[in-house]
Amino acid sequence: MKHRYILFCLSPFFYFNCSQAQDINKFKLNVVGREYEYYETQPTTPAKGLVILLPALGEKPKSIFKKTTLPKLITANGYITIALEIAPQMFADEDCVKELNELIKIKRDQYKLTYKDIAIGGLSDGGAIALCFAEFLNSKEQPVKLKAVFAIDPPADLTRIYASAEKEISYRCPLIAREGKSTKAYLDNIMGGSPATNPRAYIQRSAYFAKAPDGGNAQFLKYVPVRLYSEPDLEYVRKTYCPELQYSNLNAFDLDKMIVFLKSIGNERSEYITTKGKGFHSWNIIDAGDCAKWITEL
Repeated sequence: MKHRYILFCLSPFFYFNCSQAQDINKFKLNVVGREYEYYETQPTTPAKGLVILLPALGEKPKSIFKKTTLPKLITANGYITIALEIAPQMFADEDCVKELNELIKIKRDQYKLTYKDIAIGGLSDGGAIALCFAEFLNSKEQPVKLKAVFAIDPPADLTRIYASAEKEISYRCPLIAREGKSTKAYLDNIMGGSPATNPRAYIQRSAYFAKAPDGGNAQFLKYVPVRLYSEPDLEYVRKTYCPELQYSNLNAFDLDKMIVFLKSIGNERSEYITTKGKGFHSWNIIDAGDCAKWITEL
């Protein structure tokens, strides 16, 4: 879906601190023969931690600083904030993991941080990558626990995404039908087939796998503070994009199930926050002040 951004009011929690201007510095990161850009704001006091923000498909990392006050609020309260360029995909592959690991290594050394000082989050595909990265770290023989992970309307279950794309192709709405064809073609290519022909790829690369009793990779989030956000506005997407769209076409369909799963395995610090009238599939879904408070007070 296309993104819709709306101006919003600041939460009073951080209003005083964020009144100061902050410089946004641009840097380059070279990983596996590829160059990535990232943008960073630094606190005026010794850094308490690091928050990495990942963009949605087609979104420029620097634009995040304009679309939400979250970076400003976090930085004003002592955290380095980085918006990082990532590959346009729905999961964290080997190259993406290497990129994030390299960035974190640099910043850990630079600011004398530990993994427990680092939080990561993102919008849409960026949110899915944030979840996948946190899961990867905790799936290791010696798990690495981040401070927190959050995702705004991420495509969590790629099997559901594939099924949704197949449905969209049949809808009598050209824009949505084209999107369905594009998504299906992307998954067929990157996964080496459909969920029926290559289920292993979908299990391995999804942040959450609803058909598995263990939740797939989501099982590795048991001990990590997690926040999931969405605005499940079916009325809006039907009116704006296509009247045939169903709830199962929305990413919220995965998140409803994923949060129940995380609670069931004992993650008492997992939350699913839904909104209404704040902006379907956008950074505006989060209450920036509340999210900043959650991260900094953990």
